[in-house]
Amino acid sequence: LTRFAGGMGSTGPGALWIKVKGGKRPIKIHRNGHEDVDSLLKRVKAEVRMKLADVDLDDLQLFPRETVKEPMAANMDVSEISGGNFEEPLYLNFDAPSTNAEKKFFRVR
Repeated sequence: LTRFAGGMGSTGPGALWIKVKGGKRPIKIHRNGHEDVDSLLKRVKAEVRMKLADVDLDDLQLFPRETVKEPMAANMDVSEISGGNFEEPLYLNFDAPSTNAEKKFFRVR
């Protein structure tokens, strides 16, 4: 058996580990077929569909790590993404839709 030099949690040339806000663990997404961060976000949204079903694509932001404050640009080429291994996954942040506020606003008395 052959192992990557970085160990079992390493990111191969075609994989990225992404932790979604509120998730218990990172998920693995392959880079193949994704030209930019926007298409990668569409794939993550499809994989984590229950949590992200009511979140619009333009409300998703991908960060190099959970502690970084500046998100990656949506048009950034996926091949330019460094990091994203299991030990330090990329981080997907979003604001959950506020359904309670909407219900209060449209409530009829």
